[in-house]
Amino acid sequence: MTPTVINLRLVNQSDTPGELSFAIFQKNGAPGFEGPARPWLIFRKLGHGDSTAFDFTTELKVAVSDTYGNYTPQMTAEPGQKFQMIRSESGDELVQHGETTDPEVIDVWNMLEQGAIDAHCYRSGKRLYTQTNVVPQQKASFQFDDTIHIENILAVEIDHSEDFDQIMDEGAPIRLTGIASADIVVKGGGIGMSAQAYSYHLENVVMKDA
Repeated sequence: MTPTVINLRLVNQSDTPGELSFAIFQKNGAPGFEGPARPWLIFRKLGHGDSTAFDFTTELKVAVSDTYGNYTPQMTAEPGQKFQMIRSESGDELVQHGETTDPEVIDVWNMLEQGAIDAHCYRSGKRLYTQTNVVPQQKASFQFDDTIHIENILAVEIDHSEDFDQIMDEGAPIRLTGIASADIVVKGGGIGMSAQAYSYHLENVVMKDA
C-alpha cells in the first residue's frame, strides 16, 4: 500500500487570551490492547491567532526496545503483518515473519528465551503508541485508523519534561478520511463566567479527489 501524507495545521482561534498547549493522540483499536493512550504530538504555548503545521502519514513503523534501553531499527509495518523479536548471531533482532490471524492488526511477538520487551508503533517519525513489558511468547498488537484525538493540556504540566508521558483522556475526535489537507481550528475557551468548552473544527478542507 502506497503511503499518503495529510497536511494539517492547528490554529488557535479560541477566546482564551493566553497561550494554550495541545496534545494529539490515537487510540489503539486492536482487540485486547485498548490500553491508555499517550501523546503522539505536543504543541506548546500556541498564542491566540497562532498556528502550527504537522503531517499525518498513513504509513506506520514498528520497533522494539529492551530493558537496557536499546532500540531496534524501525520497520515499515502494514495491517496483517507479524513481526518477531528473535535471537540471531548478531544479537537480538526484529524481523518480519508471516501474517497475523487478524488482517486488521500489526503483531509484534517476543520470541526471545528470556527478557521482556517494549513494542513501539510510530507515525510520521514520532512514537504513536507503546505496549510495555511484553514477555517471551507473548505479543503486542496495534490497530489505528485515520481518527486523531486532540486535547487541551496545561502548559505548566509540560514545561519541565521533554518526554511528556501523561495519559490522555477521551479528547475530541477528528476523522481524516479522504482529506488531503485541512486546518484544525480551536474555538471556545475564554475566562470567567462566559468561558465555554473548547471545540475543534475542520476548515479549509481539501479532499484527495479534488
